[in-house]
Amino acid sequence: MFPTTFNAFYADILEKIQNDQVFESLDRGNRNEFRIEGDIIYAKTGKSSPHFLEIPKAHFVRVYDKLLNDRKITRKEMHKLLKIYRSSAVSTLISKLRYIGSSTKPIRFWIR
Repeated sequence: MFPTTFNAFYADILEKIQNDQVFESLDRGNRNEFRIEGDIIYAKTGKSSPHFLEIPKAHFVRVYDKLLNDRKITRKEMHKLLKIYRSSAVSTLISKLRYIGSSTKPIRFWIR
């Protein structure tokens, strides 16, 4: 079931990273590596390698709010509408949540 609070949603994402720090991106299968410092998420992708770059928590807040209100979101909306510029890394993480469905053509997500 989709969490009723952002904090529960974010905790689920942190738990996924604690269990496995490397995931493949949805569209191209590229390696995305994640780490956590405190409650801040950092990602190393093909674009940022060899450096880890912070994914602002505000990005996850905007995704959560959009999912809560509309029950769906596309990666294009993440980038264009919500101004999430780490959308590939954010997409990779939310696709791993048990209550989120996803597709790749186009990349989109919905609450199961």
